[in-house]
Amino acid sequence: MTVERFAFDKIADEKLVLSFDFSNALATGETLTGVPTAVVSVVRGKDSTPNDLLNGACQIDASTKVVLLPVKGGIKGTEYNIRVVAATSNLLKVLAIDAVLPVV
Repeated sequence: MTVERFAFDKIADEKLVLSFDFSNALATGETLTGVPTAVVSVVRGKDSTPNDLLNGACQIDASTKVVLLPVKGGIKGTEYNIRVVAATSNLLKVLAIDAVLPVV
């Protein structure tokens, strides 16, 4: 599992598509497969419904090494942890990335 912090703050009114790059964890020839999942929790601040940050389902991009996740809203002053979990073409390997997204 990798923990990252986005290099930007999300403005509460924005709708964005976030990228989760799994390429460093994939061996040569491995790809992401299936339907990735995302779960949101609060790191700092208060939001009783953090999964409302999600604005649709995760999708694997054409490179099959990056997961795209649309997000919206969020409460100003709150930091969210977004965990994306993706299966791989290696049946014994499932990967996860955690990333912190501050909302301003």
